[in-house]
Amino acid sequence: PQNFKTDKAIATFFDEILPGCVAKAHVAWMAPDLQALQAKYMAAVTNREYYQRLAVDAGARVTRKGCCGRGKDKDGDGEPDDMIEVYQESEDKLLAEILEEQEKRDPQHVLPTHSGFVMFHDKNHAAIFGQVASWVRNTEWVVRPAPEIMAIDWRKTDDSQWSRKTEDFSLAVFILVILIVWVPIVVFIQGLSNIENLVTTDAFKWLDFILDWPDWLINLLQGFLPPILLSIANVLIPIFVKLHMSFKFAVDIGVLEAKSRDVYMALLAFINFFYNLGLGAAISSISLIVSGEANIIDLIAKQIPIQSFFMMKFIINNTFISMPGLLLQYPRFIWRPLIAGITGTTTIRQQEKLNFFLSKFNHFKFHGLAVSMALIGLAYASVAPIMCVFCTLYYFMASSVFKFGHYYNWYLNYTFGGILYPGYFYYVCVCMYVKQIFMAALFAVYLAPEITACMIVPILFTLQLQVTITRRFRDAAERGALYETHLDDVPDELPAEFLADSYVHPGLIPPKPLMDLSGATKAEIENIDNLEPDVPASPRSEKPPISPRSEKPSSSFVTKEE
Repeated sequence: PQNFKTDKAIATFFDEILPGCVAKAHVAWMAPDLQALQAKYMAAVTNREYYQRLAVDAGARVTRKGCCGRGKDKDGDGEPDDMIEVYQESEDKLLAEILEEQEKRDPQHVLPTHSGFVMFHDKNHAAIFGQVASWVRNTEWVVRPAPEIMAIDWRKTDDSQWSRKTEDFSLAVFILVILIVWVPIVVFIQGLSNIENLVTTDAFKWLDFILDWPDWLINLLQGFLPPILLSIANVLIPIFVKLHMSFKFAVDIGVLEAKSRDVYMALLAFINFFYNLGLGAAISSISLIVSGEANIIDLIAKQIPIQSFFMMKFIINNTFISMPGLLLQYPRFIWRPLIAGITGTTTIRQQEKLNFFLSKFNHFKFHGLAVSMALIGLAYASVAPIMCVFCTLYYFMASSVFKFGHYYNWYLNYTFGGILYPGYFYYVCVCMYVKQIFMAALFAVYLAPEITACMIVPILFTLQLQVTITRRFRDAAERGALYETHLDDVPDELPAEFLADSYVHPGLIPPKPLMDLSGATKAEIENIDNLEPDVPASPRSEKPPISPRSEKPSSSFVTKEE
């Protein structure tokens, strides 16, 4: 609420609820201008180290190059500007400006938001407070466990309730648009997979020349190519999901990943399963449908098992083509050496930043792909048991690839504390519902009402299992079990240095002394002052392109030793 947008007011309020248990409580202050200054400061540090390394390698100091090879003299002292001194001066100036602005905390640059953070001395009181309703209107206070410090999206801390209400509408429109756009894509892919059936109709008889091709080419066109095209089209979906969800309100990046996962799984369920099942069945029997001889119920009963062949090929493609591609990391393999060559990456700091390029692990994509395969495998496990073999191969391959990737390929700056697991469990239950309803519908089509009635039992069992697990573990998993946190956690004073910088906007954290990561030894750096300014900076070295992410605001300035 508006009257609590001060550190003192919010600390007093929570201390009155649990006296003596609150270690720190404050409003989430925004300081984007200071964060931008810190980004410039880090860019100056990176550039200064770059020219130090360049001077050591060349055996001479680097000067600013002007036209016709003459050195530039912007400071008017009659000598060409030394690049190390230029960026050292910029670094010192920016550091002084940052410290001054942080000390002054100008209201024009440091603004309160709609969010705040409360830290308790122990987990037990945090769990207690998380499960206590201390207000009347649910729109006045929204309490949830705070994420890890690195998993906070500070730009979203100032979003209001109204901005959240508009997101549901925009999300529904986004999903609808994707589903509509993907209909012709799936129709084309299924048409390609059923060319022999299409040419029997007058509208597509002009394609009969394809039947004169060699058998191996027709089999390649109908069997191997369509699943690959579907996989390629599906690559675009997580990009669109991530782009849209980036505008969604979520202070916790883990919550954003969970919401992205929900949308991604829903889209894959429709596109990979329902679309291919329905449209594939329709195109496979298009001649009967056009002639009006087809009985829709009989058609569905016959075509659903037949579509298992396409699903098998899709899973095989993901197992032996998509997963190895994910393991080899083609984009990083191609782009990182190219960027290193263009930017002239030489310092340790530049190399570390380059290592982060395309290295972020997308949790939502991993869960979405896993559930998509689970849906196909469970739905067809009884109709085509061989599907279980291909799904087992997929999960074995996926387990190996993602295990290796977490160790060596992907950069995980934070963890989500299992926030994604409940949603994953719910969607596996949904897959079970689809399988059970799928089987009940098939039995009904084949006029077996007794077996159809029996399918109610596993559906009710799955529902009871989901309800029981949700009621028992949801609150404890989200906020902590009161009894266990009381036994395992001993109240203890948090370190003062931790309280000083924890859950504080990065722009308000004073920059700490940075270790020199130019790659040169201490003796070589000290010897730079004795070098002559004989090497004019080339246009490339005068403004060295900063490696990826270096100009983005850094969340902290921690030394290598720390």
